[in-house]
Amino acid sequence: MKHICVLFACFTLFISCSPPEPVDIPDASLAAAVREALGLELNAPIMEKNLKKLEFLTAESRGIKKLAGLEKATKLKTLVLQYNQIADITPLMELEQLNLLRLNSNQVRDITPLSGLKQLRGLFLNYNQITDVTPLSGLIQLTELELSGNEISDIVPLAGLTQLVKLELYGNKIRYIAPLSKLNRLKTISLGNNQITDIISLDITIPDPNLDAAVRETLRLARSDFILQGNLQELKSLSAEDRGIKNLTGIEKMTSLMTLKLHQNQIVDITPLSGLKQLETLWLRRNQITNITPLAGLKQLSSLSLDDNQIHDIMPLAELERLKSLSLGHNQISDITPLAELTQLTWLHLTDSHGFRSADDNQLNDITPLAGLTQLTELVLGGPQIQDIKSLARLTQLRQLKIKNTQISDITSLAGLTQLTLLSLDRNQISDITPLAELTQLSHLLLRQSKITDITPLAGLKHLDSLWLHGNEITDITPLSELTKLTDLMLSENQIRDFTPLTNLNRLTALSLGGSQVSNITPLMRPLAKMRRLTNLSLSNMGIQDITPIAELKQLRVLRLDNNQITDITPLRALTKLEYLHLQENEIRDISFIENFKNLHLLCIKGNPIQDMTPIDKYRKQVPSFRLCTEID
Repeated sequence: MKHICVLFACFTLFISCSPPEPVDIPDASLAAAVREALGLELNAPIMEKNLKKLEFLTAESRGIKKLAGLEKATKLKTLVLQYNQIADITPLMELEQLNLLRLNSNQVRDITPLSGLKQLRGLFLNYNQITDVTPLSGLIQLTELELSGNEISDIVPLAGLTQLVKLELYGNKIRYIAPLSKLNRLKTISLGNNQITDIISLDITIPDPNLDAAVRETLRLARSDFILQGNLQELKSLSAEDRGIKNLTGIEKMTSLMTLKLHQNQIVDITPLSGLKQLETLWLRRNQITNITPLAGLKQLSSLSLDDNQIHDIMPLAELERLKSLSLGHNQISDITPLAELTQLTWLHLTDSHGFRSADDNQLNDITPLAGLTQLTELVLGGPQIQDIKSLARLTQLRQLKIKNTQISDITSLAGLTQLTLLSLDRNQISDITPLAELTQLSHLLLRQSKITDITPLAGLKHLDSLWLHGNEITDITPLSELTKLTDLMLSENQIRDFTPLTNLNRLTALSLGGSQVSNITPLMRPLAKMRRLTNLSLSNMGIQDITPIAELKQLRVLRLDNNQITDITPLRALTKLEYLHLQENEIRDISFIENFKNLHLLCIKGNPIQDMTPIDKYRKQVPSFRLCTEID
């Protein structure tokens, strides 16, 4: 008995000390692929310890039929075996760390061995012989699944794969796709060449054809492609301006939107926007909106444009405390009290910032709710009922301020707004501009169509680059003589006769003097002669007859001489750089001069006794971009 025990112990020791056996991989093609992946020589043994280190294996189009032995490669994460002759995939059931498996174009029927591969994220089984996809029901980490070209009819087992973003089911025997309706992350799906009858259960409908087209363009989807929930959820930005959109139904699905631009459409109802809680930028100007209640819950909004609608009540904006930019011009707003708590605002437009429309603008009279908006850097307001702007005195961070078409006459409250670089006070009742003397940072000042006579307070505004004083009652422009940084000066429609103070303003590129009745422009040419940079000159409605001195201004590109008494325009032949020329309402008969110009884009000659238009016809052929005004421009 003792001898038997000794022999058994020796045998056990022999077995434990014997070298490990190599893994048997019967399929020669698979074995060759494994050796290549492990860096082994031809016919070298494949040891289990090495096979267990293998993480990636690609063996496409190798004629592989059997997978026996591959079950030992338990660390595999990526396995590519497409275009082979594999039928039995049982050995794969041990590969629990697989993330990606490609078995396209094989002979697989039974995919039961895959049911335990819970780490799979990409599974590609196109063009096999699969009928039952039940084993896939638990693979909830899958994001890509391809099953095209099989014999599948029932896709209910796929209903729970909610992480899927791509699903290929082309060329099967599927009739009903309702089970896919909850796969909300899907962005790409292929269902062609099936027998589907309930396609509507998956495709998201956007009833408005113009909105539908804009969404498809953004997603780069063809008209025949499905719009899936996943497609809409990936949208961060959508621009669909001036598209004739009326109905926003469907946009409520785009819950990841951060930027939405829908200006210049025909939108009335914005209810579908109420759930877009991620929105930061929303542009809705030039629509037909009356009710903005759906915006009340969009607490992430920082930029909101609602100009040119039909809004009366802005109470829904009261709690949008993150708003930094808000535009409300051209609505029917009279009460701006809800804005009082929007203390993060830096940019606020309460009227049109361009032009002079007022009939359809807001009807503001009390602007005291603005007093606490001390972060404002830009403010635009106006309205014929505004008489008092004292509440603006605390807005000392303002850089740009535009107040137009009001009844204000006292601008004392502006004296402390010393950070201003742009100030526009067009169409008001201002006569005394003394408070502006302290605004030494101003570079742009607009004071058109008021009642100003004395511009002495402007003498110290040495940083002025642009000054517009059109339509006042100014006679003396001496205070402008030292404003040598000016490049743009508008003095038209005043009562100025002496232009000598302009002599030192040699940086001017644009000058408008129209409406000053000087008739003889020779004295005016002395200051103009030094303006070598002048490219834009307006001398409209000045009673001018002789334009000979203008021939010296050879840099001119824009020249307005309309509404004068000019007969001879020969001097203009020297101005070969002209691009825009306004000569309407004069006494010009001959326009043969036009042949001298090479770059003329626009010519206005209405209201002249011109008989021969042949030069115009010839010039059109030489300069295709040329056009002729047919009415006063």
